[in-house]
Amino acid sequence: MNTVPRPRAALDLSERARRAASVARAFADAVDAENRFPHEAMAAIKAERLLGVMIPVDLGGEGRALMEVAEVCAILGQACSAMAMIYAMHMIKLSSCVQHGQDHAWHRNLMRRIADEQLLLGSSTTESGSGDLRTSSCAVVRDGEVFHLEKDATCISYGEFCDLILVTARAHPDAPPSDQVMVAVEKGQYTLERTHPWDTLGMRGTCSEGYLFKATAPVEQIFPLPFAEIAAQSMLAHCHLLWAALWYGLTSEAFSRSQAFVKAAARKAPHAHLTSTLRLAEMSVMLQQMRAVIVDGVARHEAASQTENGLSAISYLVAMNNVKVSAAQLMTQALDHAMIICGLAGYRRITLVGQCSGAYAALHTALRDDDVAGLVLINLWRFAWRGDETLEQALAAPGRSSDAYLRMWRNGEALRRLVRGEAPLRGLLRAANKIGRRGMQAVGEAVSALMRPAPKPGTPEAWLHRLSARGVATHVLFSETDASLDEFARYFGRRDWRARRIAGLERAILRDADHSLSSRAARAVVFDHVRAATKDRASGGPF
Repeated sequence: MNTVPRPRAALDLSERARRAASVARAFADAVDAENRFPHEAMAAIKAERLLGVMIPVDLGGEGRALMEVAEVCAILGQACSAMAMIYAMHMIKLSSCVQHGQDHAWHRNLMRRIADEQLLLGSSTTESGSGDLRTSSCAVVRDGEVFHLEKDATCISYGEFCDLILVTARAHPDAPPSDQVMVAVEKGQYTLERTHPWDTLGMRGTCSEGYLFKATAPVEQIFPLPFAEIAAQSMLAHCHLLWAALWYGLTSEAFSRSQAFVKAAARKAPHAHLTSTLRLAEMSVMLQQMRAVIVDGVARHEAASQTENGLSAISYLVAMNNVKVSAAQLMTQALDHAMIICGLAGYRRITLVGQCSGAYAALHTALRDDDVAGLVLINLWRFAWRGDETLEQALAAPGRSSDAYLRMWRNGEALRRLVRGEAPLRGLLRAANKIGRRGMQAVGEAVSALMRPAPKPGTPEAWLHRLSARGVATHVLFSETDASLDEFARYFGRRDWRARRIAGLERAILRDADHSLSSRAARAVVFDHVRAATKDRASGGPF
């Protein structure tokens, strides 16, 4: 048994949540950028014993009220959206165990284990061909004391990282789609075969990929009540209220960052009238409205729980649905205000990608705009436009690098192409001139490398040093024989000795690639560099 030790001090629940949130915040960017599960934050949550707080005291939990759990979701939401969603989904599934499993021995023992071992509950309620929560295509097939289940799930919440999964299915093979049950299946009782990827902005860390789910388990793990009752009486209400709570946390964090942005602007211009202060005030009102909606929703749920048919009443179900709708609308309005307040700084993590002339535009945009934090330049034809050069002259320049032409001269290919009439004499002479200039350049570089002079202001070398000082991750990519290699060597040396002095500058050759990157392999390498530039870039501001 893998028992998680209890904290030494019986700290306040919100304080424990804040300690876990501080860990979640430290890894939030990496979790989303790397599309990975928030292992560090989950370890902190387990250390604070937050996974079993809703379980009754007699089963080893803390018997915490729904409002207290909502507060934890909001605190986590301020730190890491993925971790907050994982925690909320766990609690939504746990609410079904608490409300509908206390009269059943196996499910009571499950709750004891969740509280003691801090087990994480996953969820599988939808499947291929239908996104409807309340219908299923797959069915539980009973075979004596065990059942078999196979489900083509469009997504399973953090399926590879949970300790057991609560799965919905038809009660038996002859049951209609709406006659559903919910089963709890432990790790070791099921297999997962990945079928769908998961790359959803802000939710990447939940790792809710699609799987072909196959399980065999004892029939006692089937919840005794129909899923229709479980969904109406516990799952949907907790879903709406806890999701609204974590949305409130996300919005609170956006408000705090917007507030910091306005304060910074006010310090720079203390006597100026800032229109952003009005937006901030409006955002504060929306935040208060969100909290009021959640508090009222929790109060309605608790009142309905005290009456015989309160959880099945239409008025109650409508009220719970209104909580979700109202909170979602207020959140999007408030976040729109945050973006208006911060302007382009709200998009601080911009990565520009450009090829050929697009690379020229990307480079010079990055030099002008401090909001650019990542740069990928592919086959950059010109770092700087030469004053005496026309567009026609630039386009007529040799399309291959001097290295490529040198190889052609050495192996006789250039002469054979000339004899066959495939290459004009003028073009080959121009290429030969280019090779000659390369030799003279190499001599000058050898002398300069020994002297190690500082970059001259206004040169491409000085530009890239400036970007490096801003923390911009710059990747310069070249097709193997492209003339952009000579353009780079013109400013940074044939052996890149000037480039090696620039922190954060990555240079790569795309093997077997043409100027247009027509090969799939070359494009795959480019995408890898784009992801790396996005991951390594600096934030540089409130967002």
